[in-house]
Formats: sequence, structure tokens, C-alpha cells
Amino acid sequence: MSEGFVSVGCRTTIPIFAKKRCQAEVCDMDDHRHTQHDRPVLVPDTNVWLDLLCFRDRTVEPLRLLAMSGALRLVINSRTRDEWRRVLGYPQLALDADRQQRLLDEYAGMATSFEATSLPAGAFDGSVLPRCKDPDDQMFLELARACGAEALLTRDNALLMLDRRCRRVAGFAVLPPTTWLRGKLERPDSGSRAIDAGI
Repeated sequence: MSEGFVSVGCRTTIPIFAKKRCQAEVCDMDDHRHTQHDRPVLVPDTNVWLDLLCFRDRTVEPLRLLAMSGALRLVINSRTRDEWRRVLGYPQLALDADRQQRLLDEYAGMATSFEATSLPAGAFDGSVLPRCKDPDDQMFLELARACGAEALLTRDNALLMLDRRCRRVAGFAVLPPTTWLRGKLERPDSGSRAIDAGI
């Protein structure tokens, strides 16, 4: 587990960034709901994380600001973290060791780590989930189901095709990040937070 995260069962110490000040907050994810204390719970796939942290894509910048302000939670686990580390080493990204480490640190600082090690056997049966054509992406579906996420954020067509089935059998949406952000802007109860985060 990355430095800065201390997990006992489903209780995790999470670095929360608010207005450039970092403070540790212990969050209990035993209640697997779409929101925790009115904060949406989301699972970004690796390409969305690249857009957020590596490429600083302007279309997802509001998502990064909302996460840094503590207005939402971006959930990872050990498997998605391992993939993040591996992808940062891809030659096509041309990231030197220092930049890779900075991106690893940013990822850990912005994310909520969720490890479902203490859940009852069969509590989140992966067999009910649709199967993604790319087996490497199945872990994102499993994580979204296990942590009670509102949505899995992705631009991958193979995952997006599973949106309706995931809503029906697992209770979470599969959406592009820009679609989720538009929906947030349209919800009247989230307007002030969206404005504070710069949306």
C-alpha cells in the first residue's frame, strides 16, 4: 500500500486536499453507498488518471479541482495502483524517474484507497458483473461495484458499452468524465460546490 494510506478493514486514512491545505481524514466505507457525507464516490480508469495528472486535460480539470477540494472521492485499490505505476513507465510517455515519482505521489494524494479485504465472502460477487472485452479493465468494474461507486469514469468504448448492464445489475454507471461533470452541473444541490471548484 502506498505511503500515506493506513487501512484496517474498510477504514482508510485518506489525504484530503482543501484549498491547498492537506489534512488526514479517516473515512469509513462500511456503508457502500454512492456518496459518503454527500460526496460522490467515483472510480476513474487509468486513462482518465492520465488525463487528470499527466496530460492536465482541460476537459477534466474540474474533476481534479473537485477531488482536491474534498467535494468527491476518486477511489483506487492495490491493483489499479500497480497498473498506474506500470503505465507511467511506458516508453511512449517518455517520463523520467522523477516525473514518474511525482505522478505516483499526486495519485496517492488525490485518491481514496479501498481494499475490500474484510468484507464477508460473496458480499460483492464478481459473477454478476458484465465481462469487459479487455480483461485488464475488469478490475475497474469490480472496484466500482465493491466500493459502491456512483460511476466508473472512462473513455474506453469497450467499457462504455457496459453502462446499461452495470446500472441494472451492479448499481453504478459507466460514463465519460465530461458526461458525469455535465450531470453534476445540472444537479441543483451541487451548484455551490461546482462553482467553488471552478466549474
